[in-house]
Amino acid sequence: MPFKDLSENEILKKIKELLKKDDFYTDVIRQYFQEIYQRYYFQCYNISRYYGLSRPDAEDAAQESFIRLLRNAKSYDCERPFKPWFFKVVLNTVKDKYRELKKHRYTNIDSLINESSEEQENIFEEFHMRHLFLSIISRLPTRFKSVVLLRNYTDMNLDAISTSVGLSVRQVHNRLNIAYKRIREEMEEKK
Repeated sequence: MPFKDLSENEILKKIKELLKKDDFYTDVIRQYFQEIYQRYYFQCYNISRYYGLSRPDAEDAAQESFIRLLRNAKSYDCERPFKPWFFKVVLNTVKDKYRELKKHRYTNIDSLINESSEEQENIFEEFHMRHLFLSIISRLPTRFKSVVLLRNYTDMNLDAISTSVGLSVRQVHNRLNIAYKRIREEMEEKK
């Protein structure tokens, strides 16, 4: 059966079986892992970016999430859904990345180089709404931010999100409503 036809649970089950032999470097594990990576890399990266990480830091967080997936594959319960488990790993990785960055703050000198004013205007016009939306999301408290990002940038339903963040479905629904209301209000103020 081709890898693309397997569900995430089936892939993790196969990886777990192969990891019991304590060989992390077999070609088969690499192929299974590559399939999961291709399916979820951009979602991990996007969540990291929407949490406010820079491109390189978001790439690091996404890659670290997959390293943690492989390290923790043995503890994955194949009877439970994959996405809530994996996106909890992603969220924890992003939080850890923030802690790491907080310890080692620095300014990137390359970003301070002046661009032409015309380029700056084009960039500003193109990304104004996106920046506005991202800035509003970044100012949301973490309890609201995580449910909004999981709801909008993954294809997880409320049940999966509730499992991922450790809340009831009703609490997730309430947090989404409050967050969306705040986002709408701020977007209307800024227009």
